[in-house]
Formats: sequence, C-alpha cells, structure tokens
Amino acid sequence: MISDVTRDGMYATPLTDFLTEDGAKLSRPMKKGDVVIAVSGNPGLPTILKVDACIHDGFVGFRNLSPKVLAEFLYYFLLHQKENSNSQSVGAIYKNLTTDQIKQIKIPLPPLLVQQDIVAEIEGYQKIIDGARQVVENYKPNIKIDPDWEVIELKDFCEFLTGGTPKSTIKEYYGGNIKWLVSGDIHKGKIFDCEGRITESGLSDSNTKYLPINSVLIALNGQGKTRGTVALLRTKATCNQSIVSINPKNENLISEYLYFILKSKYQQIRGITGDN
Repeated sequence: MISDVTRDGMYATPLTDFLTEDGAKLSRPMKKGDVVIAVSGNPGLPTILKVDACIHDGFVGFRNLSPKVLAEFLYYFLLHQKENSNSQSVGAIYKNLTTDQIKQIKIPLPPLLVQQDIVAEIEGYQKIIDGARQVVENYKPNIKIDPDWEVIELKDFCEFLTGGTPKSTIKEYYGGNIKWLVSGDIHKGKIFDCEGRITESGLSDSNTKYLPINSVLIALNGQGKTRGTVALLRTKATCNQSIVSINPKNENLISEYLYFILKSKYQQIRGITGDN
C-alpha cells in the first residue's frame, strides 16, 4: 500500500494489509529486491521491496531488471524524477500515471561501477540529511513562562474557523485554482502552498472557506503523529474539516508567538483526547 512506501522510504516492508494465499495468486506478486513505483495516491514515488510481496493496481512493478542496472540506482533516479512524473499525472480528483508513461521514462546508464559510486555518494548525503531531519523533528521550543504573565484561554482572544470537503463524486469541484489544505500539509510548519486544489463551485457548494492569512493551524486528526501538529498559514487557502484555523483578534497576541507556544504544547494537545 502507499502508506507502506511513505512510511519506509527506500526499502519497504508491507505492513498495512495482507492477503491470503489464494488472494495472492490472484494479485501481482513481486520478489524481494524488485523496484516498484506508485502510479496513484502519490504518483512517481518509488521503493524497493524488502520482502516478497504483492502490489495492487496503484503500483507498477519492474520485474526481471537487467543486470546492467542496479536496483538502488534505478530507485534514486526515479526518486529524482518524481516531481516530473507527478506533473504528468492526470485526474480530476486523484492524480494517476499510466503504465505507458512509466515505460517511456528514459534513464542514463553508466557502467555498474559508476552506478555503485553514485549510489554510495547519495547514501552518504542521505545519512547527513536524515541526521539533520531527526534533529529538526525532535526540536521543541522551550519558552520560559514568567509567573507574573497573564494566563488566558484562547477562546477569549482568538477566532476559530474550520473547513469542509466538497463532494468527492463531483469532479467539477476539484482541480481548480483554490488551494485546499488537508491535515498532512500541517507538517510543513509554514505553509506557502499545497497540492490540493478545488474550484469556485467546490468552494461555494461546501462548508470550506478561506482562512485568514497568518492564522495558526492545528491538525485535528490524521495518520501517525499528525494530530496536534501546528503550522502558520502564509498564503490564501481553504481547508477540510480536519484542520482548525486560530486567528488572534486581540493586538496583544501575535500569530507567530501563538504558533511557538502551541508547538511547545504538542503532547499536551494530543493528550486532550486521552490518547497520545
């Protein structure tokens, strides 16, 4: 499943769903070490199977890879091409690539030793990136609270706004020019753009609405650690019902300060539901 690939990255071990032996015979079995690429859900996202597994029709698998191509080299090249592959995907609501589009991708083919050197260099950089990302993800602002400061409830100083989802069966509601946020976008911290787009009719015929620029956003739900994450909205956008926009209405409270305060209270916010 797509969630397995987004979770594991380069080497995926399917954990989201399982088939029986009879079901596997009717599916698309792949071998450990095979490269697969998503054609829907997250078009252009590749992975290498860490175990024998089946793929559904949201993937294209590369079987019997030529001995002239390293799986890791192919993976990194497809990952490098992901943005370009995504731009070629089509669909009013959900973007999809076709098998023919995948077949037409051209890759450079250096000698195997050169491929190995390229893979080793990229993996070296990736370790640095992963280390830096871990530092960033684990950072939580620590704000010293002066006991003499006034303590307020947000409801007295802020306005709250949430959104909605245009009916998914009406394709005319999607693919327009209006930015439409979902909870997964909140991980960006400061939001200047998003992938989701709706049309004017999608806006007018649903509960979604424009959010105030510079408002603070909190994800109300979502997969993994999404619930409780906080972001600053830096662009004109709408959202679905899984996000709440908090907009200070008092000049004594600025959005940037509120953002860092709420970010420091991540676990406390998640604990409101009684489930961390």
